[in-house]
Amino acid sequence: MLGEGTRMPLIRLKPIGLALVVGGGLAMIVLGFAIGFLIVSSLVVTPSPAAIQTPEPSAAQASPSATAASRRTPGALGPTRAPVTPTLEPTPASVLATPTPSDDAESVASPESATPIAEPTAAEPTAEPEPPTPTAEPRVVVANTDGQGVFLRGSKSIEDRLQLYPEGTEFVVRGPAEEGEGRQCLPVRASDGTEGWLPVEYSAFVPEPTAEATPVEPAETPEASSPTSSEVAGQPAASALTPPQPIALPSARVVTVVDGDTAEVVLGGQNVQLRFIGIDTPEQEPGQPSGCYSPEAAAKARELLEGKILFLEADPTQGEKDSFGRLLVYAWLPDGRLFNLEMVALGFAFERTDATAYKYQELFRQSAAEAQQQELGLWSPSTCGGNIDATLQEPVAQ
Repeated sequence: MLGEGTRMPLIRLKPIGLALVVGGGLAMIVLGFAIGFLIVSSLVVTPSPAAIQTPEPSAAQASPSATAASRRTPGALGPTRAPVTPTLEPTPASVLATPTPSDDAESVASPESATPIAEPTAAEPTAEPEPPTPTAEPRVVVANTDGQGVFLRGSKSIEDRLQLYPEGTEFVVRGPAEEGEGRQCLPVRASDGTEGWLPVEYSAFVPEPTAEATPVEPAETPEASSPTSSEVAGQPAASALTPPQPIALPSARVVTVVDGDTAEVVLGGQNVQLRFIGIDTPEQEPGQPSGCYSPEAAAKARELLEGKILFLEADPTQGEKDSFGRLLVYAWLPDGRLFNLEMVALGFAFERTDATAYKYQELFRQSAAEAQQQELGLWSPSTCGGNIDATLQEPVAQ
């Protein structure tokens, strides 16, 4: 036993202390390596896709104090830090990691996942409005001048002469005829642009050339006939067999209507009486009883003819004049209707054939048969019943 003041020899204490120091140091180094290895291993491990896509809050997240306590564990060498497992916070789906190639391939291949693209559809063709049918301007030609031509007037005065145009020259009609110094004049325009007035008696209307190309049979399409003034006045329509008007006919202005089949006109500057070919109306002689339906026929003739410009067509089969010196003609109205045929078709005249057949005989007879079948005008039982010799009781005033 050592007494007070006695010391242990240093030679014995140094090896023991050195051993403790060395042993403790080695233990600490080994423990440090182990802890470091565990920490590194936990960091290197890649979390599974399930953990990424559907993270669940861990106990440490639910209780931060428990997490902090679990990170420190008491040991023989004092408190040590437990391995920390990285925890992923919940992340919105739009911020998740890029999907794997297999996911990309599936999203591209699956038509349900892609937004459908509407295929362009062909627009339905819109029916274009039909352009309006152009209306042909009425035209006249210089006629009835015996080859001398006629002066175009700057006004309706005879002395206001502009330029001489030869026979056959064509003009565009700019409006209706007007009275001037006792004659009818048409406002016209020449092909060179000159505008003026042309005396009606030296003109002839040029009809549209389409009329002959489309003949219409009344039995099949009676509605094809154009509306006439008779329809407007409540009268039956005339025959749909109106033939095409010949070109370049001489024109004349009506002065007086004598009766249903006779009229007086100004032709070539002279007064001429006309007898209309192919028709016959009840006579109306001064001081004599009128034939049945004679007043009505004369009134209808006045309605259609008075003050009008007629275009006169001769018929070589009938001669130039009758035994009374009247000019035998077909009279064409300004609207293209044939006056002779109109009177027969409406029941105001009988069809009449003299020694020889005339040009439009077949059409006139067919129209007369239709009027008789429909009991129009003088064919009606309430008027004459088709008896041209029936007379009225009242004489005609002189």
